[in-house]
Amino acid sequence: MTGKNRKMNSEINVVEILWRFCEQWKAVLLFSLAFALIFTSVKYVKDTKDYKKDQELTIEVQDPADVSGSIAAVLDGLNEADRKAVERQIKEKELLDAKEDYYDNSLVFHIDPGNCGQIQLQYKIDTDAEEDKDRNALVEAYENSLMSDEAATMIAEAVDPELDMKYIYELFATLANETGSAADADADATLVVRMLVPAGADTEVLSGVLNDAVLSQEKKMTDAFGRHDIKLISDELIVLPDIELAQKQTEFMAKLIDARTNYAKNYALLTDQQRAAYNAVSALSIGEEAMQSAAEAAERPKPRMSAKAEVAGFILGAFIYGAIMGLIILIRRRAISEADTGYYPGVRSLYGFVNNDEKKGLFHSAIVEKIRRRNLPGLDEQTEECAETLSLVCEREKLNNVTILSPGELEKDCDKLITEVCSKLKASGINVSKKELANAGLEIGERELAEAAPVIPVVVEDVTSLDGFNKLMNTCANYKVDVIGTIYYGTR
Repeated sequence: MTGKNRKMNSEINVVEILWRFCEQWKAVLLFSLAFALIFTSVKYVKDTKDYKKDQELTIEVQDPADVSGSIAAVLDGLNEADRKAVERQIKEKELLDAKEDYYDNSLVFHIDPGNCGQIQLQYKIDTDAEEDKDRNALVEAYENSLMSDEAATMIAEAVDPELDMKYIYELFATLANETGSAADADADATLVVRMLVPAGADTEVLSGVLNDAVLSQEKKMTDAFGRHDIKLISDELIVLPDIELAQKQTEFMAKLIDARTNYAKNYALLTDQQRAAYNAVSALSIGEEAMQSAAEAAERPKPRMSAKAEVAGFILGAFIYGAIMGLIILIRRRAISEADTGYYPGVRSLYGFVNNDEKKGLFHSAIVEKIRRRNLPGLDEQTEECAETLSLVCEREKLNNVTILSPGELEKDCDKLITEVCSKLKASGINVSKKELANAGLEIGERELAEAAPVIPVVVEDVTSLDGFNKLMNTCANYKVDVIGTIYYGTR
């Protein structure tokens, strides 16, 4: 190989990494079991700490009235004027909390009125009813069914299963205030269903759920009104500015601000005695809520070691082991397969030795190798094959002198095989010499390399540095030393 310096293309041999992962199954199993134990234990300790905190909270708030007395006792200790002032402040706080709750949770309030979306589904209803009033009654019944708990629950599942149903009903009620009903009917028994689209909702999913909610009422309506057939004929998303919705949002926000202002103003006007009584009542109310939460916490079962956590820890452990193994391979930048030398342009692999006799220990598996290396010849047969291959190459390229760069002391078993190959080549009339390299970087003196015949570097699995191989190839290119190809020695 001659020419300018070139850089080896660095690629990740995913197949080889997967084989190594499988080969190290014993180490993977031990690591995963250990990690699963640690993962499960950490989760158990955390759950136990949380459980103990809940139990301590239960003890602390078992009876807050023992400390501050009951709400009634606090109010009974006031004169009539102070009592009325405190009760008025309590009512204002309840009204303010209700408005704050609506502000936080209402779907309609958070819809952009300038870009208001409406789902519109139109149905054709075929019925045996002859009178218009009977057909209209059927359409109206379908309309009212959307305000049922059953339909609202289906829609809530697509929006927020934990949301109060009143906010789901509001998606229809707001339209009813605008159009007179959530669905319009005509003499031909056509049902039109409309629903506001909450911010961030998936309109396709919501449209499908709304359709399911309508069609789920068919059996009930058949029992009440007789045989009929309802069919969806159009599904539209209408996006328009909604002035009335904007006005309602503005009016509510003004009321909320007024409620906040009035509460703060009236609280400031309370006397010290009234304020102390009001704060005591508020604390007791919070204590009652804490008691309820604590009671729920007390009913929670004592934590146990989780089988799910063990399985999750085992899988995560195997993943971490594989990631660490892959990272180590990338950082070391050593040859891990015969294909690695082929990433350097113009370099071919002449032969690859596989020595399975070295398969021992936690990081190796004879079972995996039997699967991977079926019908693998012995080392003696591989030596014959290698010598025959090199002899054919030399004959085809008319080479009488060849230098093999052997690993020497770096890999004694490999060096013995190369010595045998050299003996066989010499017996066939080829003048072959062997130079032993001193380190994994394939370093050799430039003069010594320049005077060498065409060379065949020996690449050793997990020993030969890819950067060193790259440097050797560039040095050969600089001194116009032909690289016939490489011999690969691996244990996999």
